[in-house]
Amino acid sequence: MPTPATWPELIMRTLKNTARWQAGKPKPDRLRTLRQRLLREWTLRNPEIQEGPWGRLVTLTAGEAEALAWQTPAPLLVFPALLEEKLDHLRAYAKRQVA
Repeated sequence: MPTPATWPELIMRTLKNTARWQAGKPKPDRLRTLRQRLLREWTLRNPEIQEGPWGRLVTLTAGEAEALAWQTPAPLLVFPALLEEKLDHLRAYAKRQVA
């Protein structure tokens, strides 16, 4: 029967696993650049949402989508679809509020 691991061994194992997991992660500036490009494209398609008080909500929604994407193994792949879905919900909410 194997002996249980000590706390230092568990901590070292966790750090190694974390480093291995994060090695495949993209650099933060790549996701930030993608976020800016996607937001620019989205606001060109939806100028009425960007104006007024909705502009701040668009930025907050993009930040939320980015934070959620970082929790996945492939944030650059997940982020565009997640951002589009969240912004579609925001657009629908804005249209309901205006009506």
